[in-house]
This record gives sequence, structure tokens and C-alpha cells, in this order.
Amino acid sequence: METIELSKLKQIQDQFSALTNFSLLTYDARGDLVCEPSQENPVCRTVQKTPKGQQHCKSHCGRNIGIALQGNETVFFKCEMNLHVFSIPIILDDRTKLVVQGGKSYFDPKEFADSHAKAAGLDVSREDLSPLTDRLRIHDQGFLADSARFLNSVLPYLFATIHEKNTLSTRFSRLMTLFTLTADLKDDLSQLIHTLLNTLGILFNLNAASVLQWDRNTRVFKTVATFGQNTEPLRAYQTDAAAGLVRTLLEAHRPVSTNETLEILRAGFPSGITSVHLFPLFTRNHRTTSLLCVFDTALGDEDRRVITTFCQQISAIHENAQLQRERHDLAKDVSALLEIAKAVGSALDSEELFSIILEKSAQFLQAEQGSIMLLDEERRELTVKAMKGLNKKIVELLKIRPGEGISGKVLSSGSPLVVADIDEDDRVVQEKRPRYKTKSFISIPLKIDGRTIGVLNIADKVSGEIFSEEDLHLLVSIGAYASVAIERSRFYQKTEELKKISITDSLTGLLNRRYFQERISEEIERSRRHHLPLSLIMMDVDDFKSVNDTLGHPVGDEVLKIMARCLRNCIRTIDVAARYGGEEFTVILPQTSKADAKTIADRICTEVYRMDLPFAKADQKLLLSVSLGLATYPEDAESLEDLIRNADIALYAAKSQGKNRVVVYGK
Repeated sequence: METIELSKLKQIQDQFSALTNFSLLTYDARGDLVCEPSQENPVCRTVQKTPKGQQHCKSHCGRNIGIALQGNETVFFKCEMNLHVFSIPIILDDRTKLVVQGGKSYFDPKEFADSHAKAAGLDVSREDLSPLTDRLRIHDQGFLADSARFLNSVLPYLFATIHEKNTLSTRFSRLMTLFTLTADLKDDLSQLIHTLLNTLGILFNLNAASVLQWDRNTRVFKTVATFGQNTEPLRAYQTDAAAGLVRTLLEAHRPVSTNETLEILRAGFPSGITSVHLFPLFTRNHRTTSLLCVFDTALGDEDRRVITTFCQQISAIHENAQLQRERHDLAKDVSALLEIAKAVGSALDSEELFSIILEKSAQFLQAEQGSIMLLDEERRELTVKAMKGLNKKIVELLKIRPGEGISGKVLSSGSPLVVADIDEDDRVVQEKRPRYKTKSFISIPLKIDGRTIGVLNIADKVSGEIFSEEDLHLLVSIGAYASVAIERSRFYQKTEELKKISITDSLTGLLNRRYFQERISEEIERSRRHHLPLSLIMMDVDDFKSVNDTLGHPVGDEVLKIMARCLRNCIRTIDVAARYGGEEFTVILPQTSKADAKTIADRICTEVYRMDLPFAKADQKLLLSVSLGLATYPEDAESLEDLIRNADIALYAAKSQGKNRVVVYGK
């Protein structure tokens, strides 16, 4: 677990163990213990002292860890010693998967007594178990389920925050190391390229990479260095500036990527290559003279942006290797970017992100005032998202259109602006303008893929000095990463909203019918694979039309919302409730026999009828009831279609038998 700070993970585990009074342990995907147990159960500790007990526990718990990860949902099970345990999967990324296992509690002291006979088979004697009677942990079944549901909603977020923060910290710490090394390389271009390839290869797990350099004599780009395995065919590669992919990069002055076989072959790359990413590496007189090529490696948008920024920094180091002063300025830029990256790496909330970016920008430029303004695409105006040292009430009312004022001009032009004296600079002449302590300021555009999304303004240097070109370069570097962070935050917010919209019913908040179809298909396949029962409840609100006709559709909608809340309260964590359509609901009950499913259906029916629902008038009460049909796979059906149809048949039987009841298919 290289990217997770284990001490923080253990601290979170201990805190939630104390909160729930449950034993908690964290495992990786292989079933190996990541963190030492928090409040380890004495029964488990005693059983694991024997070789048989230890082997059995590892096998039994390990199997349920695998089931939790495979199904990506909480798994409840009962161990050989009758302890009730839950396993919560936490998927951080494709390579990092954890399972938090907890509970290890009895619902009744009799369960402990009944386990003595089984313990003998694990070489655990009654004498070993007897002293534990006074130390048993007895919890209510509902409390165990509620605690697991609570942990399942909180732990993934907390673990992901630690994981993401440490991943970013590790990545940028390595980049900082590279910048420090390359700053001392001076004019040794071959060493610079070698360090570049090896560091990127390790940092981004590249399968293969190369550097192409422009040869003025032959007027072609030639391969000068390679990285990875089986790179012999790449070493002889060369191409002129007119080749498709290279030409596109040189004309656009930005990276290009493709996984199209025809494009790769047209560029003349060796056969067998499935994807190519090209990055401008070194420039001279605004002309690209070297290219970084990455082959057969999946790179995300953020990876490409970081590599692009990294190549730009390397190019700057190479061009200014002879100038000690500029080298130190570059190190300062990188240090600022690293600190900002660490600060905003885990900030997905937009308001918090804006504040961090502005505070860090002002800190590194030693300024007292500043603001971040973003473009509202619909209204076509700049609005203030964060401010420092300015009157909040005045600034909040400030709306600037593109082309208006200093910020509007920077937005329209897409070019940064550094002003030494606002009274003497013809570019910023205007009758009404903000009043600052000093006459110097910087305003830069915030860009994503050439599109300007806002403006970052900094003013009032603490020392009273004017802002320099070095200050401008630093702020532009900060702005490049800030733009990526802002776009990432926006994308995250939109993704979460779209994800919720795509799978939930807008009125009740339950899963919608489309997602229900996906889930029940997955569950029936899991049941078939593991030979486990799967039950399905179809539920319909009785006489719902009369509610709409007599009390109106708004009351009808409110009834459906209340029904959804009641339904959620009556089912277990592993169950899946959905709105099937109109006043009809459905519940998927994984790993549930017909008898257990009948118990849950009866509870739903009873709780709905008990609800006191006053509507319309103070003296008017609405009594509701539901009819429920139940079918179980594979007992009642051999396919998904049969299961849904038979549950529906049972539902109509409940309707025909007088409503307000549960009917089980086949009885």
C-alpha cells in the first residue's frame, strides 16, 4: 500500500471502532492484513492461537473478502464460532482495493454457548473459551446492519481522500526531485534526456518511450533515446516534419494522441504499436526541436496535462541552463506548484478550491489583495468566486462582461497582463477603477485547452515593489495548474450529479427502472454462479388512483415519497429498492431465501399500514396499504424474465385476494 499513509488509515479505523464498539480490521485484495485490528474480539484471538483455528479463520474470512470485492457491496456472514461479521469493499482505483471487516458480535449469548462444539473441531477447548463469557460483545441485529451501512457511506470517502492526497504528494515530490536534478545538468543534453525518459517511465509506468530530435543537416526528426522493453525497432525510427502526427503537433503547438492503426502506420512507426502520445519537448525561437513519444500506454487527461507541463518545464531548464538566476526562479516556480498541488489535490468543493488557489497565489507573490473571477457561460459575464483584501459586499455585486475593465480585457485577449504603474500604462486607462495601495498588479487568464474560463488578479505587493516578469511567470505557472484543478472540480461535480440523475428516480430518490434492470441482471448472474437464492418483491400501492382523484396529484406525489422512505427503513443494507413505475415499487433481496424474503415483505406491508398520513385537512387522515408479490430464484424461476413475471403474478393475486397482503408465488 505505497500510496496510503497507514498511520492515518489506522487512526480512522480506531476512531470508528470506538464509535461503534465493533472490532474492525482492514485487508487488501489478497486478504493480507493492512492495519492491526482495532478492538480485536477475544473469541477470534483465542481461536487463532491454534493452527487449525488460524487456518480456518483466514480461509473463511478471506472467502468473504473476495465476495465483497467481486460484488462491490457489503457482505454479511456468520463465522464458525457464530460471530456475525460484515465485509465492506473500498475501491480506491484499479490497483488499490481494500476491505474493512468488522462486527464480530453475537446477537444472543446462546450463540456463544452453541459454538463450543464447533470450537472443539478447531482444537479449541471449553477451558479456553469459558473465561471469555464475561467479555462477550452482544449487539442488536439492527444495530449491526445500521453500523455497517454507516461505515459503508463514510469510510470510502475518507480512505479515498487519504489515497488521493498521498498519490498527488508522491507524484509531485518525484517531479520536484527531477527538477532539482535537471537544474544542475547545465548543457548536458544527453543526460537531461536520459533522466527525463527514466523518470517519466517510472512515474507513469510507461511501456515504451522515445525522444525525437530535429537534425538540421538531414532535416528530419531522429530518435536519440529510448526507454522500455523491446525498443530496438524504435531506435532506427526517423520522420520529416510533414508526417501526419508530427505535422499536426507542430502546427497546433500542443500534444497529439491516437490509437488509430492507420494514423500510426502513416506516421511510419514500427508495426505492432497500438497507441501513440506525442508531446512537444524542446523549443528554440518558438519552434519545436524535440518530441517526446509515448507508446502503448494508457494516459488519462490529467496525466497528459502533467506530462505537458513537465515537458514545458524541462524545455525551460534546457534553454536557460547557462543562467543561474533564471534557474533559481524556475526552482521557485516548481516549489510553488508543488505546494499548491498538495493544497488543492484533495479539494473537490469549488468554494474551498478557489480560496486555496487565491491564498497560495498571494502567498508566493507576497501580495495583500487578489481575486478569482470565472466566466458564466450562459450570462457571458465574469463573477467573483474568491477574494482577498477586498470589500466583500462591493465585489459580490460586481459583474463584468468580456472586454470590460481590466479583467474583461484579459479574458477577451487570453493574454496575461503585468502593470508597473496603473496611472502611466495606456493599456489600462479607465475612468473608474479599483483603488489599491500600490500601482502595480498582475492579471492572468485561466485556460483549459486554449479556452479561457476566468481571470486571476493579484495586487499590492507587501514590500511595495512592482511586480516583475518573474512574478508573472510564476503566476502563469500557478494559473496553469489552478485551471486544471478548477476544471477537475467542475467535472467531478457534474459527474456526481449526472451519475445520480442517471440511476435514481427524481421523485422518490429510489433507483429507477433502468438501473433496476441492470442490478437484477447482475444479481441473478451472481446467484447462478454461487448457487445462492435471490428473491424479488413487486409492490403496488392500493387504490392509489383514488388518492390522486380525491386529494390531488401533489398529495399523490407526497405519498410516493413517504412510501419510498418507509421502504428504505424496512429493508437491509444489501437489499436494492427501486421505483418500477407509477405507484409500483420493487425490492431485490440478494442471498435471501423465500422464507426470509416473506418476513421482510410482511414487515413492509405492516409498516405501511401503520403509517399515519394526515393530508389536506387537519381532521382528515389517509390510511394506505400495499399489495406485495414475492418470487424466488431458482425455486420459482429459471430466468430473469420468469422471476419478474412470477413476482408480478403473485402481486396481482394479492390484489385479487383483497389487497393489503403478501402473496408468495406458488402458494
